[in-house]
Amino acid sequence: MADVEVEVDRGRMRLTLNRPEKRNALSYEVQRLLSEALWDADNDRDVHSVILRGAGQDFCAGYDLAGAAPRDRDRNLRGASSIDDDIWQLERQQRFRMAIFDMHKPVIAQLHGRCLAGGTDIAFLSDMVIAADDAVIAFPPARDLGSLPNQMWLYHCGPQWAKRLLLTGDSITGKEAQEIGLV
Repeated sequence: MADVEVEVDRGRMRLTLNRPEKRNALSYEVQRLLSEALWDADNDRDVHSVILRGAGQDFCAGYDLAGAAPRDRDRNLRGASSIDDDIWQLERQQRFRMAIFDMHKPVIAQLHGRCLAGGTDIAFLSDMVIAADDAVIAFPPARDLGSLPNQMWLYHCGPQWAKRLLLTGDSITGKEAQEIGLV
């Protein structure tokens, strides 16, 4: 069973995050596979759009902290990572995610269940976001992290709602997200 399932039907590529036992958390490998599939879709003349969705109960519960990027040999020899290592890791992961935003074909995120933290990163980089009325959308780590790696909330729902949701880490339903223009 692949962590990212790829299905092409009538010009639509469906990319399904397929780790329901982990609530489709984004491991380094899932992000890499997702990026590769997106660029494959961009280069495939038979694909006209991409639908991004999650298997099981949730769209995506965020980043898989246990499945972080493999450390290179030199860093393992040095021990703890430096701030530069952490910055490089964030940049590398952002490059994977930006495939969603940079590709030439429309990407539609189909949200259900929970869409949390890193799940919102990939959802809001999409061209269109559709959410079930009872979906739960939030970035809870905002309470501790401060500045987030993805500022697309601002683009989707404007500065006041983006600040409110990202400074508090509060959650909203898919229906509420639709009312404020987030989806």
